[in-house]
Amino acid sequence: MENMIKPALLVLVPILNVVGQWMKGQTLGTGAAQKAKVESNLIPVILICTAVLVSTIYGFIVSSYQGWRMILDAVVMTGLLQGALVAFVSMGVYDTLRKKER
Repeated sequence: MENMIKPALLVLVPILNVVGQWMKGQTLGTGAAQKAKVESNLIPVILICTAVLVSTIYGFIVSSYQGWRMILDAVVMTGLLQGALVAFVSMGVYDTLRKKER
């Protein structure tokens, strides 16, 4: 997995998972439903946008390029690609754990 997602961004997977459960109104670990904070169909969009934003900021911090190459590296390569991968992994982990509980 380290070849696909930068190891520093893997920390976002459990964080996004917890945020998604909180927005869905689930208590952590139990899956008991409470009142949802956000509509269920908006949660993936919010998680993807959050992951892309955090990944883009991380990309600007660690980029070794200058000028337009830094923007390309930070926004496209790190922000969009890595952020989307992290968000999709987080949602996949959530779905896998939820199906395992059944």
